[in-house]
Amino acid sequence: MMAIPTKEDLENLTQQQLIEKYPETFAKYQSAGTFVDRPFLDRINPFTPFNKKKFVPNEKAKQLLDKYKKDYGQNLVVLPLSAYYGDEKAKKLVMQGVQGVYDPTSFVGGLGDRRNRYVYLNPEGVTTKGEDGLTRKSPGLFTLAHEAYHAYDQSLLDDPRFGRLPSGFQKVLAGGIDALTDDKFDFDKSSRRFADAKRVYSLPIEEAYKEMGKEGMHRFKKELDANIGASKDFDTLGIEGFSTKNKNLFDYPRSYVRGHMDSFKDTLYKDAQGYDYFTDTYTDTGFNTVRGIQKRIPEMEQKYKDEASAYEDEVLVPYIMEKSKNNPPTKEELDKYLRRNTN
Repeated sequence: MMAIPTKEDLENLTQQQLIEKYPETFAKYQSAGTFVDRPFLDRINPFTPFNKKKFVPNEKAKQLLDKYKKDYGQNLVVLPLSAYYGDEKAKKLVMQGVQGVYDPTSFVGGLGDRRNRYVYLNPEGVTTKGEDGLTRKSPGLFTLAHEAYHAYDQSLLDDPRFGRLPSGFQKVLAGGIDALTDDKFDFDKSSRRFADAKRVYSLPIEEAYKEMGKEGMHRFKKELDANIGASKDFDTLGIEGFSTKNKNLFDYPRSYVRGHMDSFKDTLYKDAQGYDYFTDTYTDTGFNTVRGIQKRIPEMEQKYKDEASAYEDEVLVPYIMEKSKNNPPTKEELDKYLRRNTN
């Protein structure tokens, strides 16, 4: 269980001492800076974001922002989660621990925007203690680098089931046509995922599992790419941090693999028990029907996990080996680090 810092420790310990004693709270990430109130004249300036908050980067975050501008040519605009979700929803997401978001299809700041990229960060993502002895919450530096990688990754638009997604002006145009035609053609591809679900779930279970799993696997790969990309940016700029040393570059991406396995399994069990989504009731179809599903799930899940592991072997393992080339891990050590079942 995560230890909660005491009032006495917060008042008396240095930042480094807090990191050593409460790593889950103080060592996970470094601060990227802070959000301050944006001056009114700045808000009405057509060349700056209208949002009421302005991001003031610290020195390390400024290094990252300068790197992205130099590498890609577009400005990286950093805003709080509330600028994307609104105040009320953003508060809930902050409480849930959401660190950041990037919308590749957005008209402003998406992958179709030739001038800017907009990323949205949790303003309370990390906890640090300043030289004045006060603890503060601020957006995380690693989260900034992670979302920035997304912001310049055009492959985010390559939906594994429905093809290339429209972004920027294309999305606005497609959405306008869809509105005029009562979504007859779904040019913006916003309705296909729901409309196609009935067809997919009518397929044989193994085929449906593979088809529905494409989205989760795509997200897993893109999130892993972003974590590795962020870590490499830290390496390039000589930034040391908990997120680059340890460690858990695969943890968050794997949540999308687990998410598909859990949601599909839940759907199969409900169907096997005759669940009616409209009345929220079950029709008892018998133990054998459910048991038959249970017997087929482990093999499907293992294939899905094997696909994820193969991608980790392709992109993550080489990075790990490069970072530890002076003392490379054995296969057993690597499997243990990646928390893979070696039995």
